[in-house]
Amino acid sequence: MGAFPLESGSKDAATSVTLAAGSYTVHLTAKPGESGVALVEIYEDDNEADRMLNLSTRAFVAPGFPAIAGLGVRGAVPKKMLLRAVGPTLAGFGVGQPLSNPRLELKDERATTVALNDDWEANSNLGELRGAATAVGAFPLSAGSRDAALLVTLSPGNFTAIVESGANESGVVLVEVYEVQRP
Repeated sequence: MGAFPLESGSKDAATSVTLAAGSYTVHLTAKPGESGVALVEIYEDDNEADRMLNLSTRAFVAPGFPAIAGLGVRGAVPKKMLLRAVGPTLAGFGVGQPLSNPRLELKDERATTVALNDDWEANSNLGELRGAATAVGAFPLSAGSRDAALLVTLSPGNFTAIVESGANESGVVLVEVYEVQRP
């Protein structure tokens, strides 16, 4: 699967489970009185026709503390991917303290920037981006919002999506990754 090994005796947690089709939530919390940074990894380990097509995480972003999502594109052909950093639109869902201006940057495994967006409606492929969001079942972003989004075609490899805040800004962001088109 490509996961790095956990150290023997560590307090890291891992599980393997077979899930029926549907939506699931992983809830990560610290023990009372503890805090820190954690990595949640989800791997699909089968060859079934039905597969994971979307992954999202809600995170708190502050200056110097971005939200980071890793993405591995596997197979022999490129895949079209929709990535979103939703902050302002979350207010409409009752989320308190949404990040007012998320910035989304996608880097490849050499740390080279592949794509960057600071306001989703500034995308040159806005019509295609809106169509992709509808096709994958993503909720619409608010018109005029400063949410960020990218619609990119990625060759097989590893990528990192980084969501940062504006200067001296903190808040909640939803980082989403969708596979738009199967090979």
